[in-house]
Formats: sequence, C-alpha cells, structure tokens
Amino acid sequence: MKKNNHMKTFLTVLFFGAVWGIVEATLGTILHLPAIRIAGIWGGATTILVPIAFAIMGMYYKQSGNARGIAYMGILVAGIKAIVCAIFALSLRPCAYILLESLAFAGVVAFVKPKELISWKMFGCFALANTVYLLSASFIQFAPFQYGSAKWIEYAVYSNLIAIGYTLVVGLIAYLIKTFVKTPNIKLDKIILKPYIPVMMTCLALVCTLVLR
Repeated sequence: MKKNNHMKTFLTVLFFGAVWGIVEATLGTILHLPAIRIAGIWGGATTILVPIAFAIMGMYYKQSGNARGIAYMGILVAGIKAIVCAIFALSLRPCAYILLESLAFAGVVAFVKPKELISWKMFGCFALANTVYLLSASFIQFAPFQYGSAKWIEYAVYSNLIAIGYTLVVGLIAYLIKTFVKTPNIKLDKIILKPYIPVMMTCLALVCTLVLR
C-alpha cells in the first residue's frame, strides 16, 4: 500500500509539474513578446505567470493533500529549465525563481492547510506565498543598494498587489461559476494514474521549453 502511495505521489507530481512546465514555456514566451511588454507590470510574468503557477500548485495540493510534493514539482520544473539553460548556455536565474515559488507556496500551504482550492484560506495562501516569493526573489533580482528604490518597490510591492488583485478577481469568478453553473465532475485520478500520460506530458514540457527557450 505504501509503495502504491509513493507511486501515486510521483505520478501526480509529474502530471501537475508538467502542466506547470508547459505553461511556463508557452505563456512565459507570450508575456515576453514586445506587444505584451507594453503593458508593463500589468501584463508582466511576475503579475500573471507566478499566480498561475501557484494555482497549478494549489490544484496539485487539492488532488494530493501533500504539501511536500509542491517542492518536488518545483524541482521537476526547475530541472527541466536547467537542462535547457545548460544546453544553450543561458542564465540559471529562472531556475532559482521556480524553486523559490514552489518553496514559498509549499511552506505556506503546510502551515495553513487549506481544504478547498476555491476558498478564502487558499486565497490567503496565494497572497502570502506571492509576498514571500517576491521578497525572496528580490535578493536575486536586485543588488543590496537597490533595496527601497523605485524599481524595487515596483517589483516587490506594486506587482505583488496587482497579482493579488488578479487572483482575487479570478477566484471570485471561479466561485460564481462553481456556485451557479453545473460543471462536470472530472476524476483526475483516472488520468494521472495512467503512467504514460504524466510521462508524455513531462516530455512535452521539456520539448516546449527547448523550442520556446
């Protein structure tokens, strides 16, 4: 039984980690296009991509109830990114950001223990994890003498507030849909526990990251 639980955790980490990796590669590329960058922090990766990553981690936690697996997801996605960075001699900084995201959310979820994905508790996890992540990431993004500068405030404060606002709006919309619209009850276990699906999705995440580096 214990062996089966370990395999289930492994496959669930692969599945949601692959979803995160695919989103990181595809949406991350789109958000760095010149036409999108005109929007500034309102359309930046920090304000859009990071909350989506937290949402995927939240879905994993809802499915598994295992906060530690969120850190494993971060290792998987950062590992995929690191392979591509090593092949093309790119900066490993994005890998550090991914690890920080997963550690921040894993720590907050382990402490708060939210039971539902669409709930005030989970929103609190998103808000706290995003704040912890941005403050931690600022140690990589900025030199010590830049702390407190206008650019640092934009990154650690304003983009954080915008991201939390986006999360709140999307969460309220999801709550209304859940309350008033009858949606099909999809059993993800049936998909996740077919080993070839998580493995193929992980391979797809690697290919997307290679192509869209």
